[in-house]
Amino acid sequence: MNARGAMSRAAAQEAFIKNGETAKPPTVITAETVNYQVEVTAVPTLNIRSEPSTEKRDLTVVDKVRTGTQFDIDREIDGHDHTAPSGVARWGRINGGKYNHMWIVLRHTKRTANHPETPQPTVPWSVQVMASHDSGYIDAQIARLRGMGYHNAFVHVGNGWHRARVPAGTEQQARALTPMLREKGFKDAFPVRND
Repeated sequence: MNARGAMSRAAAQEAFIKNGETAKPPTVITAETVNYQVEVTAVPTLNIRSEPSTEKRDLTVVDKVRTGTQFDIDREIDGHDHTAPSGVARWGRINGGKYNHMWIVLRHTKRTANHPETPQPTVPWSVQVMASHDSGYIDAQIARLRGMGYHNAFVHVGNGWHRARVPAGTEQQARALTPMLREKGFKDAFPVRND
């Protein structure tokens, strides 16, 4: 595995050879943070899965949705798809709603809108709840915050770190918000000046 958690092409090939599956080309799994909306084009339904793979067939199917259903997508990844000619498909992770962090095959959808990045607020102070080098982890924390009603939560990026923050206004407001966020499970929350 490399630093991003993706299997190298050589390691993938070795795994296929060990399993006697030399007919399949090795694939490198790459994930990408995105922000757009799609509409389901599959007829009559599309499977919603708990993992970006059809390897376990029906075991990962959570539900089915009809043509025209719309979802916000926050991650893309290459994953197994036994119905694709290559055996690999691009998957999208659903952001928000009933199927938050579930997966769909993107070739059965059409993109309907791009969402702009959440702008950093103009208020001088925020509460930082978490920092990580893993943007996907921070995206999940932002979704969690928004699900708790902090709809203006945003990601601050700098020096290789992704930070989940909630705008607060003044320093006094940030200090008042900090213990509330700690009580909601963000134990490392602290007030910060937006830079």
